[in-house]
Amino acid sequence: MNTYKLPQSLVIFGLGDSGLATAKWALSQGMLVKAIDTREVPPMLETWQALQENHPTMTLQLHQELPKEHELDGFEAIFISPGLSPHQANIKAWIELAREKNVEILSEVSLFDRFIKTQENYHPYIIGITGTNGKTTVTCMVRDMLNACGIDAVAAGNISPPILQVCVDRASNLPQAWVLELSSFQMFFTESLRLDAATVLNVTQDHLDWHKDMDEYYSEKAKLLDMSEVVVINRDDDRIRHYLKKPIQRELTFGISQAKYIGDMGLIHQGDMDWLATVEETDFALPETTPKRKKQTQLIPQERPEGRVVDLMPIDALHVKGRHNISNAMAALLLCRAIGCGWDGLIRALSQYRGQPHRTEFVRTIREVDFIDDSKGTNVGSTVAALNGLMKPTVLILGGVGKGQDFTPLIEPINRYARCVITMGVDAAVIEQDLSTIHVPILRVHSLKEAVQTAMQQAKAGDQVLLSPACASFDMFKGYHHRGQCFVEEVRELALDMGEVA
Repeated sequence: MNTYKLPQSLVIFGLGDSGLATAKWALSQGMLVKAIDTREVPPMLETWQALQENHPTMTLQLHQELPKEHELDGFEAIFISPGLSPHQANIKAWIELAREKNVEILSEVSLFDRFIKTQENYHPYIIGITGTNGKTTVTCMVRDMLNACGIDAVAAGNISPPILQVCVDRASNLPQAWVLELSSFQMFFTESLRLDAATVLNVTQDHLDWHKDMDEYYSEKAKLLDMSEVVVINRDDDRIRHYLKKPIQRELTFGISQAKYIGDMGLIHQGDMDWLATVEETDFALPETTPKRKKQTQLIPQERPEGRVVDLMPIDALHVKGRHNISNAMAALLLCRAIGCGWDGLIRALSQYRGQPHRTEFVRTIREVDFIDDSKGTNVGSTVAALNGLMKPTVLILGGVGKGQDFTPLIEPINRYARCVITMGVDAAVIEQDLSTIHVPILRVHSLKEAVQTAMQQAKAGDQVLLSPACASFDMFKGYHHRGQCFVEEVRELALDMGEVA
């Protein structure tokens, strides 16, 4: 396989956002493109039809589940949408035909990697971020921090926009740094990617409706670290080490505990405050210059030198709350430090970061009850992190599409923090069964409006109502953004009904 050569012809299976971006990019590279979808009327069909009309080298085939015998003849590669599981029967058929015909299966990430390698005199920083939870937050933090250090950085990938869309939009002015949020789906068919720094923030059970088992899920996440010069490891969740296939070249770690080795991060308690802290040889101050590439020294954890602990900023100065966001902040700082950024710009950017929509986002207070929108909490691990991070008496709203998850890890934090659990959505009964041993009431509702009203009835002054569903949203909403927007609107309506200013 020539990982420096772009294919001259490409089949695109799946006409979603990443498929469209891949098609636009492939056409901009002069490729022959065939786009295929199982649906008769996929979303953005008019956009696809317009693309076809303007590019005679592109064909469009709809309502096609399985490949025909000669479907891939004349094509060098196939891109399969990351939303489509390789374990689906129809996707297996496409994979088998591709292998039979010696047609490469390339992800958007692999295509990006080859594209970068074909660009003359272009050597950007590339940072990869994955994990079950926190990917988007850390990606945005890193982008903002790099920009604050004078580096033109873009965030792309799972976060949106798609990576190849940025390659099209900025073809004449490619960025100095790419901050890539990458899902396990995107990594499945990815075999090559040069990374300067990468992290797997955490791994908890998720996407078992896509992956065959948790081992596969871990393995796809671990790929990212095997492709990176510098690996950033979460000391509080380091099981990913067992899935690495290559020795770590250079390691930095973060965790809630105090750090020990030079370059690592953790928390220290001074006076009556907890501080973000790092370990340095002498002093933490570094010149504010644009980072330059340097040869990394290979160190294994046992050989890493210890240093002195230096406090950076109190955690109370963070606008994003919760222990999980403290970990996110440390991961982002270390990814930037890995490419040589100085502390001043990093700390300045972190102190200004206010979080992403629908991620433990404060909505408003009604009669001394806080309402928190964590609609992005689409898996059990995310909701566990929200409960443990916010550490406050909680009325918890759960439910949606469970994706085959085990909900029992919620029992311990629910017993510790929850006053009541409210369930809704298609898998409410599954959740209730898994949580049957909790010590607080479970109430079933049939709409988000009813959930908000019931939560207010159950809450006491000083409590919080937390929408952190631990489920996907597609049974009742267009997506987690839509679910979060509806929650904010229902809270606003409740405030009006209770005589408060909207």
